[in-house]
Amino acid sequence: MTIEFEPGFTGAIVAPATKRNRESSDNYPLEIARCGDVRLIECRDRIQWIIQRRVKSKKVRAEVRWVAIGHFLTCRALESLWHAKTGLKSGLPPNLPANFSPQRH
Repeated sequence: MTIEFEPGFTGAIVAPATKRNRESSDNYPLEIARCGDVRLIECRDRIQWIIQRRVKSKKVRAEVRWVAIGHFLTCRALESLWHAKTGLKSGLPPNLPANFSPQRH
């Protein structure tokens, strides 16, 4: 598996979430990393990281959406679930801070 980081990720994300770009959306603007059907995002309120997995909707149209499988304030706790779900010992951005620092907007 390969991991994809958002181009130019610096550890601080400034794109605002909109109604069209919900956390469950495939094009959510606060995505940090993706590996197959697992991804890491910053929550829309910018208070924590969330690991999500991709699922198909049960609606008639087989839309893809993302559901949370873990919420984190520390990189150490996040890495444990990331490894369990992706099989990667690393793969998170190297400049991800040790602790989540909420951003006010």
